[in-house]
Amino acid sequence: GPDGASIEAHLIRGAMQPSWSPDGTRLAFVSMGSGVMGISTANANGSGVTGLTSSTSGMEAQRPAWSPDGTMIAFVYHNGASDFRVAVMAADGTFLKDLASAGPSSTENPGSIAWSPDGSGVAFSFFGCEPPATGCFERSIKYVSLDGSRLVTLIPDAQSPSWR
Repeated sequence: GPDGASIEAHLIRGAMQPSWSPDGTRLAFVSMGSGVMGISTANANGSGVTGLTSSTSGMEAQRPAWSPDGTMIAFVYHNGASDFRVAVMAADGTFLKDLASAGPSSTENPGSIAWSPDGSGVAFSFFGCEPPATGCFERSIKYVSLDGSRLVTLIPDAQSPSWR
C-alpha cells in the first residue's frame, strides 16, 4: 500500500464489468456462474465474493452500477423474455425492482447504466425503436425514476451515459 503496508489481494477469475462502490470498499462485477452471467460483489481486495443474482433463476444480469449512497445496484438483465430490462436491487441482493426496457434481446450487448447524482433514478443506453420495429436498432439515452413513474428519452442517437 502507499504507507508501506502490504495488501493481501485475491484474484477473482472471470470477473468483468467491475464497478466500485462509492466508498471504495466493495466491487460489483459480472461473473459466469453455471454458464449464466450474474452479478456478484467482493471486498476491494477480492475476498468475500458474494453472488447477488442467482444462476438458477435463469436471469442473465450485467452492467452493475452502484447508487451514489452505496445502498443499491442498478443493472441490466435478460430472463428469456423478448427484451433486456433495467432493474435495481439492494446492495446485498435482497430487493429487486424492474424499472424499464433497455431494448430487444436480439441486440448483441446491452448498454451501460449511470445513476443520477441524487440517486433518484438511472440513465441507461436503449437500443431499439419506438414504436418497436423489426430490424430497427436506434440508440438513445433514457432516464427512469426509481419508482418507475418517469421514463423519458434524454438524448437521441447516443449511448453510454455517465453523470459527473
